[in-house]
Amino acid sequence: MVEPLAAAAHFLGGESWPGGLLDTAWKELLRNHPHDSICGCSTDEVHREMVTRFGAVRQTGEHWLARRLNRICPMFGPAPEDDRDTVIAVANPLPRERTEVVERVVVLQPFGYDLGKLRLVDEQGRPVPCEIVRRRFLERFWGIDYRAEISAGNQTAMLEPYLKRFGDRIIGNERDQGVKDCFLQLRFLARDLPAVGHALYRLTDEPGPLPARDSFTPVSARRAGEDAVLDNGLVRAVLHPDGTIDLTDLANGHVYDGLNLLEDSEDAGDEYDFGPAPVPETVFAGGAPGELRVIDSTPLLGAAVTVLRFDLPRSLTRGRRGRDPRTTPCDVEVRITLATGSRRLDIETTINNRAFDHRLRAWFPTGLACAEVVSDGAFMLNRRPCARPTNPDWPQPAPPTWPQQDWSLLGDGTASLAVFNRGLPEFEVLDDGQGRAVYALTLMRCVDWLSRDDFAARKNTNAGPTLYTPDAQLIGRRTFHYAVMPGGSDLFADEVPFESERYRAAPPTHQGVGAGSVPGGASLLACSEPRVSVTAIMRARDGDGLVVRLCNLDGMPVEAALTPGFIARACRKTGLLEDELPVPREAPVLAADGRSLTVPLAGGEIATVLIEPAAAGRGQKERQP
Repeated sequence: MVEPLAAAAHFLGGESWPGGLLDTAWKELLRNHPHDSICGCSTDEVHREMVTRFGAVRQTGEHWLARRLNRICPMFGPAPEDDRDTVIAVANPLPRERTEVVERVVVLQPFGYDLGKLRLVDEQGRPVPCEIVRRRFLERFWGIDYRAEISAGNQTAMLEPYLKRFGDRIIGNERDQGVKDCFLQLRFLARDLPAVGHALYRLTDEPGPLPARDSFTPVSARRAGEDAVLDNGLVRAVLHPDGTIDLTDLANGHVYDGLNLLEDSEDAGDEYDFGPAPVPETVFAGGAPGELRVIDSTPLLGAAVTVLRFDLPRSLTRGRRGRDPRTTPCDVEVRITLATGSRRLDIETTINNRAFDHRLRAWFPTGLACAEVVSDGAFMLNRRPCARPTNPDWPQPAPPTWPQQDWSLLGDGTASLAVFNRGLPEFEVLDDGQGRAVYALTLMRCVDWLSRDDFAARKNTNAGPTLYTPDAQLIGRRTFHYAVMPGGSDLFADEVPFESERYRAAPPTHQGVGAGSVPGGASLLACSEPRVSVTAIMRARDGDGLVVRLCNLDGMPVEAALTPGFIARACRKTGLLEDELPVPREAPVLAADGRSLTVPLAGGEIATVLIEPAAAGRGQKERQP
């Protein structure tokens, strides 16, 4: 997210390239990527150090984004009266236009707003669909400026402890409009955000037109008996008290029943490998009673949640041959969210884990007879058989699971189901007994040894040192984020890779004022070819060219049309290190006016393209951290 927006700031805004800051962040991130670290097969101390490093990298990126957005949309105007003109900046780090439902906590100082007449307009003055989900009047306190945070999630996480700990001391009521700050939980539809660019929205109480009622299809969120139903005209999701979901693709009527069935089995293995016990036992959350409610029901977004108790065996028995007959209750919360205009249903599952020696997965019975599973990989799509081939004569038999990066998809040639994830790299495809595929997403594995030599799945051999790692039991609250999207026969026509990028990279936002703000609408780079993934957008290490890394996810040749936000004088393919290619490849073609180029890509090709601006950027001096 940072590199593309830093490139936009450099090439479009003339800002210095933050090379020192980015190099420092990358080096810190790569310190977490030795094999035993990133693969989760090391000691507790190593894992704790990784958490700190990941946190440092994230904070570095968020702080740069906050500073950049503040330069786009400053929090204070030149004069005190300018601070009344509230503007929200929304950035898009992806190289495609996108439309998103955006949430933001907006803080209004007591400047005499007519809160009943507030509306949101874009830079052309057109009304924007907007909802005030909630408003509070709070005393200003102790140096916390929520306007500087880049997401509603960050804002809420900072605000909640103060609301809980200080309560009535800071919380006011409607009579305090003239003396306390008004905190608005705002939700709006940000249409056509420019590719690698930003847009501005103005909050005003001036009279003017409201959005047409038919400008978007509203979301319906309601109770239906014991269940909750979310419907946006594209998909319909029914959440049951036990956390399972029935999903209907309204484009073709296909129904996927019983998604997100929680399955828990013993794990007698170690950090390297899952190990079934000699006496296996699997329990399911299906049918468990739960407390279900609709928690959000607005035209732009609907959400529902269920809370249930999942009774799990406490641990393995002392001899590790099976599971303890005694159980321990583990509270589970399943939350689903559906936005207007989206075919993707977001799922958030939280468990208070009190059990030991087990594996928790979410099952997605597709009802589809599938020959292969397609998964996101490193610069490619992996197409694999659903049943993983193995050989009992191998020194270590292959596990039945497969690795993935950000998504996997199962389809039968007419219908498909994609499952997106954030940080959940393991899955398995099961057979439901009738030749239909069940996608099993691993949520967590709970063990307490780095390596053991006493389970059959690895032929009773060690994979590493036998070190005790109690933190790997993952006791406590754990939250998992994933999503599902139904589709048709062509994953590129359904734009599955782009939907995954949207799911991973929510647009950062910022609150400022109109005075001194940078108009939005400009785009640094656009690429709309669904078969091509853009994996890097940054300034060249040497010189002032724009580096764009592309990969063709298809096995067939494709031409990627790129539109830079400046006039280019030249373009060429380079190596991954931005050096000369040892073997010439088909070169990109720059249009005569320098405003677009076409990049030919062979099937599966990874290409690094250097685009040289006709005019040198204003921000060539590199900024150090």
